[in-house]
Amino acid sequence: MYPGLIARNCGFDEATQFPESWYRYLLSRLRRREGVNVPLRARLATNPGGIGHEWVKRRFIDSDDPERAFVPSLLSDNPHLDQAAYRAQLELLDLHTKRQLLHGEWVNDPGGLVYPFDEARTLADQAPPLTQYVLGIDFGVVDATAFTVLGWAAHDPTVWIVESYGRSGMSPSDAADEVRALMERYRFERIVGDVGGLGKAFAEEMRSRHSLPIEAAEKHNKRGYQSLMVGDLERGRIRVIRATCTQLIDEWRELPWTADRSRQAEGFEDHAADSALYGWRAAHAFLETPRATAPKPGSREAELAAFEERRRKATEERERDFWQRASGEGEWWRR
Repeated sequence: MYPGLIARNCGFDEATQFPESWYRYLLSRLRRREGVNVPLRARLATNPGGIGHEWVKRRFIDSDDPERAFVPSLLSDNPHLDQAAYRAQLELLDLHTKRQLLHGEWVNDPGGLVYPFDEARTLADQAPPLTQYVLGIDFGVVDATAFTVLGWAAHDPTVWIVESYGRSGMSPSDAADEVRALMERYRFERIVGDVGGLGKAFAEEMRSRHSLPIEAAEKHNKRGYQSLMVGDLERGRIRVIRATCTQLIDEWRELPWTADRSRQAEGFEDHAADSALYGWRAAHAFLETPRATAPKPGSREAELAAFEERRRKATEERERDFWQRASGEGEWWRR
């Protein structure tokens, strides 16, 4: 510690431009000399928007913690700024960003998220009866191991994410026990996991020692399949059970793209999101077709169906008569 230094505090500018994990790490650097009563403090300054928008909003704007005070500051609070010139520069931006910078509105652009989703359409309290299930696993040694259960019903292409959660500090045997517990509740068509890198040891032990049928999750072209999954979210073909998937929902709300949208930004939790992606890629609900329904009596469709049925029966009658003649059956030869 430097001579004369009695306490170390932290200050952050543009806090929404980095992940919460970086911020939390810097908080661990707050310290003071023993016997000193100087309070430890951290101060942040930032605008709405950016990859850290959601965690800053959650931690400071929406928080009821009195230790996390938020002091808004608007353009009108700075009498020394050329406000007309600044407003003219803001006209170069899109409306959403301009609202953030000019009015300090804490609204985020969901287009910057990897998995933007309409909560009213996607989240549900209960799933219908499901007939088939898959399990996606994202193995973690230092990080948490995440498990996501996905299911669907016959004649319905909608995938339901019924459980998604993480467990920290798991050994391969612990992960195997967790999978066995899930297998007692669900009959899985497939179990897929990230078996690359450190996950390979998990998968090998689960196969050899515990006889669990772990398949390697499909990982090529991750960026492309993330876009396909978002397409299904937008069409309402992915539904999520609110109470049992809180970790996944929280990750989807915050996981952003890099500025060029080529990959997801580093430093954000994504274990539940990855396990859900692995499971979704392994599900084949998209092959399900809607159950056929009878047309309304008297409708054009009903008339066509009746015509096709008469034609089918007439064809069967002609074929049956032909084969009877060919095989010598019947009494036509007596005539």
